[in-house]
Amino acid sequence: MSVFGFEKAFPREFQADVEYIRQRLYHKKVIINRLLDHSDMCHYKQRGVDIKFPYRIYWNKLDLDFLNECNPRQQVILHCMYTRHHDGHERHWHARALIASENYWVIPYLAKLSDEYVLAIIQDMYASLEDTNSKEFAHFWSENKEQLRTSYDRMVSYWNEYHRWKYKDLKKYPGKMLFDYHFSKLDKD
Repeated sequence: MSVFGFEKAFPREFQADVEYIRQRLYHKKVIINRLLDHSDMCHYKQRGVDIKFPYRIYWNKLDLDFLNECNPRQQVILHCMYTRHHDGHERHWHARALIASENYWVIPYLAKLSDEYVLAIIQDMYASLEDTNSKEFAHFWSENKEQLRTSYDRMVSYWNEYHRWKYKDLKKYPGKMLFDYHFSKLDKD
C-alpha cells in the first residue's frame, strides 16, 4: 500500500516531477501519514496507458508558497492531485486552475470531477465548455466507456439527492448538460 498514491497518475515522462513533488510534500509534512485503500482508486486509460490515482486524499491544504516554487508542469500536477482533496472548496479551487488547460493529461482529473456533488465545480466546468478540448475528451471517454457509465450514473444520483430541488428537470442540470455536450457522440446504453 502507498500513502502517496500518484505513482501511476501521470505520463511516464513526468515521473521526475511527480517524485520531486512527493518528496517536497513529505518534507513540508503536507501528506498525512495515512495508508490508501487501493480499492478506492480511480482507474482510467489514456492514450492506451493505465492511469490510477486516489479517489480522495486526506492531506493538508496546499501551501501556495510551495506551489509558486514549482515549475509550470509541477504546478499543474499539483492542481490535478488536489482535485482529489477531501475538502470540496479545495477541490474547487484547484479545478478552476485545470478547466481551461490544454494539457491532455489533466482530462482524467476533470472527468472525475464531472461526477462530483459540488455544484460550483460542475457549474464552472459547464461554463467553460468552449475552452475545453472536446475531441480529447471524446477520445478519452471512448477508452473508458465503463467509467463513463458509472460517472454518468453517479452524476444523476447526486442530482437526485442534492440538486433536484433547484433543477427540477434533469435536462437543465449543469452536470447533465456537461455530459451531453462532451459525450453525446458515445453510446450510453
